[in-house]
Amino acid sequence: MLFEISALFVLALLMYVLAELSESEGNVGYMYIVYPWITTAPETLTTILLVLRGLPVAGLFNSIFSAAFDLAVIGIAAMRFGVVNVRRVVPLGVVSALSAFALLGVAYDGLLDFNDGVLLVSVLGIATIFAAFGYGVSFGRFKWGPVPAVIGLLSMIPAAWLLTRTVELLCMYIPESVAGIVSAVLTSLPDVVVAVVYGLESEEAIASIYGACLHDFVESIGLAALVAGLMGCTIPVPSPCHLAVVLAAIATTWIFVMSYGRITPVEGVILVVAFLVLCYFGVAAGLL
Repeated sequence: MLFEISALFVLALLMYVLAELSESEGNVGYMYIVYPWITTAPETLTTILLVLRGLPVAGLFNSIFSAAFDLAVIGIAAMRFGVVNVRRVVPLGVVSALSAFALLGVAYDGLLDFNDGVLLVSVLGIATIFAAFGYGVSFGRFKWGPVPAVIGLLSMIPAAWLLTRTVELLCMYIPESVAGIVSAVLTSLPDVVVAVVYGLESEEAIASIYGACLHDFVESIGLAALVAGLMGCTIPVPSPCHLAVVLAAIATTWIFVMSYGRITPVEGVILVVAFLVLCYFGVAAGLL
């Protein structure tokens, strides 16, 4: 099992490097609408492949807990540097938080089919239109140029396949839920380093995390449902009532801590503790 975890860590680091090759800059709207397609590509590809490999719980956990962990990253930044100002991007945060309830609604019957995938992707489209009209979309530049960006994006496909195979091997030793959380944390772990070292001082940085959470809730799982539907199958959702608890807890905690337009160190602790509690109940208490 140590080998699988080590391989998972190396592959997650590789996917982070590939994502960095595609790093780009822009305004708040761009960082919320466009940039998350790049930053969440590892989670999306891994979720789709895990579902197709017959590991739906690992796939769902990979996406849902990636969102929860991204919020914990904001909490860590607040604990490290003090108050994180999110006043201007609160509407984007609320939209992303509410998208969790869209996932809750379509998954409550215990299955995710093609129509559910269409609905989730439609929610992403509505959120995109809202952000575009409210903030505009202005692209800056690719940090390393367009050619490395394309190479990085294309290279994520085989890297995600290797990551999926490693998670699959890990599931031979531990429950799917644990493997999914491990995958979610490792693919997002470099973001913690960035948050702790550099902080999250700009609205663009916060917008990119809010956009990533939106994509984790509706794009990653929505596309997985679409792909599964096209292949004539559905995604089973074990214990959908418990999934509702997880999603509602993430969304309500998120809305609570940003309701005053800033996230203080105390509220940062709340986000981190909320993530740890969800992990505990998701594994030990078998929420999924």
